[in-house]
Amino acid sequence: MTPCRSQSGKPNDNSQEAALKRALALLERRAHSRRELSDKLRQRKFPPDIVGQALAELERLHLLDDLQFAELFIREKLIYASRPLGQRRIMQDLRRRGIDEATAKQAWSTVEQEERPEPESERAGEAARRKLASLRDREDPRRVRARLWRHLASRGFDAESAGQAVEQAMREQGLW
Repeated sequence: MTPCRSQSGKPNDNSQEAALKRALALLERRAHSRRELSDKLRQRKFPPDIVGQALAELERLHLLDDLQFAELFIREKLIYASRPLGQRRIMQDLRRRGIDEATAKQAWSTVEQEERPEPESERAGEAARRKLASLRDREDPRRVRARLWRHLASRGFDAESAGQAVEQAMREQGLW
């Protein structure tokens, strides 16, 4: 890996060394998937071959790992997030970041085994109670139920968990 240098001795903007420096700066801020880093480096006009070499070097140094990224992302969204999310939404967000389904499922399984997070139904219940508390217009129970359903669906909760959560939250508030 011989970096391309200009006459001043500084790395050329399109060199592998410059791409590595940019990628490391991005990784210092937060973890990234391989595709996220690739996209960001390409936005900076690094040639695809240089991007590939830089990412391969980061993987060789164990600084870039999609499985590790997925596990970290799931932990953050499942356990530490202030707003609860469902499994469907978390997996969708991982796919958007370039994590393939097999890696996402493996990461989910690992996090479940290591962390023992709250069941989906409990997270859905918490989300429903919080949303219900923020609603001003509670006069029409059908509208309230529909709004809660939409909210839980947008947060990625499955139909069974959402249905139970909506019913329980509305009962607790005397709206059912």
